[in-house]
Amino acid sequence: MKVRRCIVPLLFILVMLACSKQEAPTRSVYIWKALPEFSGKDSLFFQEAGINKVYIRYFDVDLKNRAEPVSIIYPKGKLPLNVEMVPVVFIKNEVFKQVSSQTRIRDLVENVDELINDISVSYFNGHTISEIQFDCDWTENTKEEFFMFLEKFKVRNPLVELSSTVRLHQLKYQESNGIPPVNRGVLMYYNMGDFKDKEEPNSILNNRVGEEYFYEGLKYPIELDLALPVYSWAVWYQRDEYKGLAYGVHAGNINELDFVEPYGDGYKITKDTVFGYHYFRATDVLKLENPSLENIKEAKEICKPVLDTKTPEIILFSYPPDNSAYNEKDFSAIYSD
Repeated sequence: MKVRRCIVPLLFILVMLACSKQEAPTRSVYIWKALPEFSGKDSLFFQEAGINKVYIRYFDVDLKNRAEPVSIIYPKGKLPLNVEMVPVVFIKNEVFKQVSSQTRIRDLVENVDELINDISVSYFNGHTISEIQFDCDWTENTKEEFFMFLEKFKVRNPLVELSSTVRLHQLKYQESNGIPPVNRGVLMYYNMGDFKDKEEPNSILNNRVGEEYFYEGLKYPIELDLALPVYSWAVWYQRDEYKGLAYGVHAGNINELDFVEPYGDGYKITKDTVFGYHYFRATDVLKLENPSLENIKEAKEICKPVLDTKTPEIILFSYPPDNSAYNEKDFSAIYSD
């Protein structure tokens, strides 16, 4: 008796392999400058790093005499049209401590929505807006107001997907902090330490601190993507007392400055110097905080259990990497490893 062989058509095999292959994660960046300048250099960087999506902070909402927009973006040049663009609005938590009635929240929604549209038409005409993101460090005491804002914004924009940032404390203590009524969230895995503490090894990215927010079986009811840091800063001390962040001094330029020299684990000011808005005195100390590529990759592994298991999007904060020593190859390595 002849044994009949079951021959599976080659086309069927190829289809099955294509369906089983995991789609590559979206490679994204945050742009957080008030005066970004777009040029052909950006197109080249995006191409070489494989970046196909950018989140652009349009403005902040702060509480002055009332809730109002501040730090509004004024870009120059044109963002490449082949890159997907998502407007981001940062709303200070204090806003929702004061703006609590339905009427005032409705007015805030209308004002924010109109300004987003104005900026999109004025500076990003040609880009289709299919997603808007809101960044707010809401708490148990302000969640109802922030969530109401999101619901009302969704009613005004039914065809637009909404996303929200989710901080580590909002992830771990989700029962008390609540879940935002959005399509998806972005876990903000940075700024987790106290930069005023001289003993803090790295307040931007400290995985030992980050691990404390995770526990076995931790999940989140909406899909989470991941934001990771690719920036650095220098913490300034004078006579062992914290003076502030030394804006303008970072991993990308600290070794080129003629008024600093290596000193222990940090740097020492060698002469009285005015730099930017700072007046540094000789013997002042700077502690450089710069997440290493190894620590960033470790962070991805720590966060992996709570992320969208299909295609988690990785968003690097922020572009351009002016204040870090990272280039497009480093960006690509973070995305792919």
